[in-house]
Amino acid sequence: MCSLKRELGQESEAAVGGVMAEPAVRMQSAEPVESIEMTEQGSEPSSGGDTKERKAEPLSRGLSGGSSDEEQRPDGLAPDSADSETEQIAELAEPGDPALEQWEEPADLAEQGIEPAEPGVLMEPAQSAEPVDSIEPPTDPVELTPEQEQLLAWAEALEAPFALNDYNGNMLGRTVYAYQPGSCPILVSCPHTVNHWREERVKEMDEYTGALGLMLKSLTDCHLMYTTKLYDEDPNFVLGGVYKTELAKLAQKHGIRLVIDLHGASSAREFDIDLGTQYGKTLREPAAAILLEQLHNGGLPDVRWNDTFAAAGAGTVTAYTAKHLNIQCVQVEINGKYRSPRTDIGSFAKLIDGLAGAIERIKEEVTLHELHKPRIVRGQRGASACYRRRNTYFRTRRQRG
Repeated sequence: MCSLKRELGQESEAAVGGVMAEPAVRMQSAEPVESIEMTEQGSEPSSGGDTKERKAEPLSRGLSGGSSDEEQRPDGLAPDSADSETEQIAELAEPGDPALEQWEEPADLAEQGIEPAEPGVLMEPAQSAEPVDSIEPPTDPVELTPEQEQLLAWAEALEAPFALNDYNGNMLGRTVYAYQPGSCPILVSCPHTVNHWREERVKEMDEYTGALGLMLKSLTDCHLMYTTKLYDEDPNFVLGGVYKTELAKLAQKHGIRLVIDLHGASSAREFDIDLGTQYGKTLREPAAAILLEQLHNGGLPDVRWNDTFAAAGAGTVTAYTAKHLNIQCVQVEINGKYRSPRTDIGSFAKLIDGLAGAIERIKEEVTLHELHKPRIVRGQRGASACYRRRNTYFRTRRQRG
């Protein structure tokens, strides 16, 4: 081993002095070219690493651009030339050696139309190109009309108070609901404008139902009631509760004839609108026909009755209003597609047109036809006129008898 190191040291001195003939001859006869490839790629040498590193030294110097002393070779070729590298490998390798095919690879890639990688950059494997027909052209964003931009800005501004605190609403407010009076005997209810508590967990809000209710109030001047913050009940689930109790007071005070309870359904639902009436118990004609007709005219084709949400639960606003207040009510479940003005302002506009048109038509019908039984006229003492007449009759008979 010592003699081998001494011999390698002598050969290195000869190479530095410009005498490269003897080392080149030994490289040609010592070991296969595979060891040269490993050293050129920067891999660590194997058990015979000293010999392999020495054999690759002239080629590696040529690739790295060595000094002028190292450029002197017996064959007169410059080490930094690609042709000299290829010819040197050809001299060292025998015909048919795999090394020749490897060094001819860049030419094969050029024939295939693939540009070779830059020095020091790994070439990624070629990927099969997709057919031209399967490549979809880039789609430009849909430009909104001035009316649509105005409607979108209006909806976002109205929805902002409900979106506070991740849709928990204004947690500093004193009341859990808000009420805006109107001039017609129709009340729009929005109990799920913010997150709500149901069965010991927080249930997510019905997005943009609050903004929708405020828009309908502005367009039709109907009465409006909605939740303002998260509290310890779900108005559309519990029996009784703060929300429904206050709704009953407002309905009796203002002579409400119809309650439209707005809710949101998932966009995965097949219907556009699902009208829940407990299978016809809570809404009668002509209000039912008007509502269906106006929604169709607004551009919502798939309107169903009691398809998934029939408002059959005793804790729903619809069931409570019809049973305890004797007022007609309908639960309107709206598909998420029509409650997404940011992504589909056109569908949102259709929803507003349909509901606003229905409220306006029902307002006209309320004036001409009574939608439910006449309210009882009460006196100052709280007794009905019929009861007073009957009481007077029997009192008179007792006095005569």
